[in-house]
Amino acid sequence: MDKPLLTVIIPVYNTAEYLSRCIESVINQTEHNIEVVIINDASTDASDTIIHNYITTDSKINYIKLSHNIGVGNARNIGINTARTKYISFLDSDDWIDAAYYEKMLEQIELNHSDICISGIKTEVDDIYSWKYQYQYPSNFTINGKRCIHALTNQYNSDISISPIVNNKIYCKELILNNYIEFDKSRRAQDLFFSFMGFVYADKVSICNNIYYHYYQRNFSATHNFTTQYVDDYFYILFTLKSELESRRLFLLYQKEYEKYVNHYMTKLINNMFHNVQNADEQRSYIIYILKKAADLISIEKIMQYIDLTRLKDFWALR
Repeated sequence: MDKPLLTVIIPVYNTAEYLSRCIESVINQTEHNIEVVIINDASTDASDTIIHNYITTDSKINYIKLSHNIGVGNARNIGINTARTKYISFLDSDDWIDAAYYEKMLEQIELNHSDICISGIKTEVDDIYSWKYQYQYPSNFTINGKRCIHALTNQYNSDISISPIVNNKIYCKELILNNYIEFDKSRRAQDLFFSFMGFVYADKVSICNNIYYHYYQRNFSATHNFTTQYVDDYFYILFTLKSELESRRLFLLYQKEYEKYVNHYMTKLINNMFHNVQNADEQRSYIIYILKKAADLISIEKIMQYIDLTRLKDFWALR
């Protein structure tokens, strides 16, 4: 076997029910020159037993078992610092990937000398017939980092849209280490920061078609529980991103994109709230809370530029 090109970083926390599916999808890749770093974040279920069943038969797996829970962000950071390869990627332990996923992704990132490579995403639920494309691309092509930020923040309508999740991407490890990009300790929304900062420093990004990351959505996952803490996590990360851009003297360069990012997630949070909260008084309370959080980051005038007044009028008219 040649020296591995890619490290696949898999944080694990109490996902025993799905873990074998995830690991099987990695160790059976058509690309063999990869190493796998599994970080068990102090799971209390059968995850440790399942991982041990694989490490006894597959030498490419490097297993790190933590004595106490540190969160997915810190676990990913450990994986980055452990990786010995040119490229790194992230895989959530309840997700999986296509069989030729890393072969095709590495082919494109190497061919184009890119800093990042992006694939499409299929959103999966328990019914195998109910998957849907969340992101897909018509061909293999390259764009620059600035264009990626526009696609990430929905700066304008385009045929290219990019998800903030880090899992459907391969990163050049030097890009991450040389620019001191790391995950935050917050439980949610860390990918918003990591992806934005990665594209800030990326000269060239490869887009890979006809290959997919399978993003599994559990009905009881944190994504489907709406609380003020859920809102706080998103705005904390957006605040951290603004502070980081300011400290690196980059904020003025990306101010429009940042403002659009805040407005995009403000809208997404409100939509998510309507989906999960049915009581009208609670809905009003959450809208006020979200708008106040957004106003701490950008002016109310900027917020109003992006609000759909027709939808807002319809909402208040119906209640």
